[in-house]
Formats: sequence, structure tokens, C-alpha cells
Amino acid sequence: MEKLSIAMVSPYDFSHPSGVNTHAVNLSRYLASQGHCIDLLGPCSDSYYEHDAYEGITFHSLGSTIPFPISSTAARISLNPKVYFQIKSILKNQFDIVHIHEPFMPLTSLSTLLLSKCPKIGTFHAYHEYKNNYAILQSVVSPLMNLIDHAICVSEASKSYIQPWMHNFTGNVSVIGNGIDTSKFKNSIKPYINNTPFTVVFIGRDEPRKGLTLLLKALENLSYSNYKFKLLVAGLNDLNSYNNLFPNIFKSFEIECLGSVHNDLIPNILQTSDVVCVPSLGGESFGIVLLEALASNTPVIASDIKGYSQILSQQNYPLIPVNDASALEHALESLILNPELRHNMAELGTDIVRKYNWTAIGSEIESIYWNMCGR
Repeated sequence: MEKLSIAMVSPYDFSHPSGVNTHAVNLSRYLASQGHCIDLLGPCSDSYYEHDAYEGITFHSLGSTIPFPISSTAARISLNPKVYFQIKSILKNQFDIVHIHEPFMPLTSLSTLLLSKCPKIGTFHAYHEYKNNYAILQSVVSPLMNLIDHAICVSEASKSYIQPWMHNFTGNVSVIGNGIDTSKFKNSIKPYINNTPFTVVFIGRDEPRKGLTLLLKALENLSYSNYKFKLLVAGLNDLNSYNNLFPNIFKSFEIECLGSVHNDLIPNILQTSDVVCVPSLGGESFGIVLLEALASNTPVIASDIKGYSQILSQQNYPLIPVNDASALEHALESLILNPELRHNMAELGTDIVRKYNWTAIGSEIESIYWNMCGR
């Protein structure tokens, strides 16, 4: 079977969980399973992660990172000039395709974009309502677009984000969503047993846009009722600052902070949950956590933002207004009181997630590789 040599590049620290890295690793795993030779490049601050679950993939660690402010978040990227020369050395290998995630992000992705001489794919993951990341550099970014042969956007939201840079772009553009490994998730509908704690899961970094404060406001209102809740928070190291803001929740409900959680442990967390809350305020191009919850037959309460609605509205899945604690409170209460609603939402999720498995997503991207190589 003919195979390709592919360099897969991500600018973000592989020792810190991120949606982009999850995408890059899972795509690499799929391509390796198809017999292709994959070199995965990216910074990695913790050597523990350098050889973690990348069977069949050659991982090149590009060193440590620092927090870099991007819109309302802080991404961990490398700004060490050595990265440029490391990438230059790696690219001496004869790759058929170089696939760069967030291709304008310094230094890893941008260096690869500038140095690579072979066909290049750039995948754009980001979306921000206020395009202030690259807007001031538009005169620089727009010409860089033509260093990319094929642009992939993970959603219509991310496509709209890069639209201002594409006036003179001569390459192709595709919208191909993120994928998940559905085989990792148990898809049996879980019954809720009355008079036991209703388990709510939140997975996300400690950033205002992720909406944890909104969830805690909703639970604060429900803490004066007779409902029993258990809250599992993954992605934060502690909840001390929230304890001071919402003391009644911590007195009334069982709350567990799980810290930074490896991706391979997410299915177990979801399997124990009755609902996953994703009350983001904006700035999301896609929702991997949404898909993972749906693949687990777990109902999801999600904000009606562009990156989420394009996934959930396909099956008229219910969404809540953005930044509305009262709506979130009522959605939680409805799920506790209505077993039929929980069952219906779980079944809708099964229909939605089917098109986002990695076999479907990976084969679509693989076909672009073959076309670019003229095979």
C-alpha cells in the first residue's frame, strides 16, 4: 500500500491539554493506522509527555514554553529562537505533506510555514467575536496565506475569522470539523436514581470565557432547593477563589476539583456524569467536549454560541442563551425532573456525533493529501 510521509505541526505545549493538540494527535493516530509515516512536531515542557501514547508516530519535542496572551486566553507556546533551527533541521527529511495547525502562531507554526518547501496544509482552529489577534497585522498575514496550499477550517466560525486575510488567497479552502475517537466512549444511557446527587461535569481551563462562574451562579440559586448535586470540575488546579464567591455551594453540594486531566481519562469522567455543562461566553470555534459528552450518551447544556450551535442545531438540540444563569438553572432543574428529556437528549446526541468520528474526519483530510500530491 502506498504511503505518505507527513509532518504534523502544532504550536502549543503538548504537556498542557488543548483542543488543537488533541486534534493533531488523533489525526496523527488515524493516519498512522492507515500506514502513513507521521512526524509530530511541537513544544513540550514536560518530558513525561514526549512519548505518551504516540505509538507509530515519531514525536519531536521543541522544548519548553511560556504563556502568551491571545484574546481572552493565555496559550503556552515557544518563543525560543532555537525552535527555528530545530524545525529547519527536521524539514531536511523528505516529507510529502506538511500539515500546520494555527499556521501563523509563533514560533513553531510560523517557522514551519516559512521554511517548508513541500505542499502545506494549514488548519485554522480559532474563532473570536472581536478579531483583534491578527487584525493589526493584516497587511503581513494576508500575504502569508499564499504560503498555504490548502486551508482547512474546523468550522464556519473559524472560516469567518480568517476571511479578512483571504482577499488574494489562491489556494483551496475546506471546512472539516474536529473528530473524536468514538470507540473510547461508552454509549449506554445512564439512569438517574432519585435522591442521589445529580452529577454535573465542567471541563475547561480557568478562563472567564469558559463560563464556570455562570455555572456556579446557577448552582448557587439551586442550593436553596432540595436538590442534591455533585459537581466535578476538570481543568482547574483548585477552586479556592470560587469558594469565597459562592460559599453556599461548597456547603450544600459535593464538589470535586480534578485538576488537569489527561485526555485518556475524560471518557471515565463523562461516564459518571448526569449532565455536562458547557456555558461558554464566546470565543469557541468548535466543541470537542460537546462531542465527547454526546458520544457518552450524556446530556449537554451548552450556550447558544456560533461554535456550538453549528454542531447541536443539526438535530434541534436545545441550547441556552449566552451568559444567562437563570436559563442554565432552569435547564439543570428540567433535567433532574424529566427522565424523558434526559433520554431524548442522549439519543439526539448519538445522531449528532456519528459524523464526527475520526474515520470519517481523517479519511476526508487524507483525501486532500492525496490530491495535493497528485496521486
